[in-house]
Amino acid sequence: SQQRLPVENKIFVGGLSQQTTTESLNRHFAEYGDADAVVMMDRVTRRSRGFGFCTFSTAEAMSAALEKTQFVDGKEVQCAPCLEKAGLENKIFVGGLSESTTSESLNKHFAEYGDATGIVMMDKATSRSRGFGFCTFPSREVMLKVLAAPQVIDGKSVECRVCQPKGEQVLPANAFQANKIFVGGLPQSCDEEKLKSHFEQFGEISEVTVMTDKDTGRSRGFGYISFADHRSVELALANRSSNAIDDKWVQVKRCTPKQPATSTAGKGTMGLANMNSVQIAQFASLTAQLNSMLGNFGMHLAPQAKGGSYEAK
Repeated sequence: SQQRLPVENKIFVGGLSQQTTTESLNRHFAEYGDADAVVMMDRVTRRSRGFGFCTFSTAEAMSAALEKTQFVDGKEVQCAPCLEKAGLENKIFVGGLSESTTSESLNKHFAEYGDATGIVMMDKATSRSRGFGFCTFPSREVMLKVLAAPQVIDGKSVECRVCQPKGEQVLPANAFQANKIFVGGLPQSCDEEKLKSHFEQFGEISEVTVMTDKDTGRSRGFGYISFADHRSVELALANRSSNAIDDKWVQVKRCTPKQPATSTAGKGTMGLANMNSVQIAQFASLTAQLNSMLGNFGMHLAPQAKGGSYEAK
């Protein structure tokens, strides 16, 4: 039977008090940042069924919540990673396919590893390849062999990645750090040496970090691993349901770089620095027309001193 895989940033919360509501559960987990919680209710009696779920905005927030014993409305509750009823076991994403690659040639390529079911995704309008596809293998061992080796299909080097569990956001290749993973839900007994010891089975490690509290020096329950080879990331992800340190399951995810803060200054306007010459000429023409219309009311548009945009005065 298929192994159950974790849902992104979502936990099960059991042993809830009858007094706990969705609102109070959300208030409790708000200390970890944005959280979306729900208490499951009996349809007939409308009473709490004694459990619920909470989805966090980040894996770090979820790990922090799992690391601590939680008391909700004065009652100790049980928190655990939420698992899917069914996963995408032994299935990979294959990107960067040649235009000439078909489902048949994709299957033919992976047949050297054993039974494989592959498909090339086609554009409905043009009936041309979209440049990627998927392949499912009969066992994890076969999938690991595929991920461990460079793959060249129809003369073109392709990218093979583990398919993410249902419910996780599908990330484009440029949205994550290819050689780095996030590891959450670490036990307090896990230091950097233990973390390295577990994950070096997937390949050479160039950097390992366990995040600690600045004041207490205690582990914050998560860390990061950087591998020398991007294929090691795929092998670690393929082992996601079996990654355990000191008998505690740990969550492994692709590592996404932090997004730079977006300034809200000048929101609603388009900076001239971001326009091409045609757009600037069009904008100037529209501004002149608008100034002519507003002149009757003693108003005008003037360029701002900063940012190269326009504001009403």
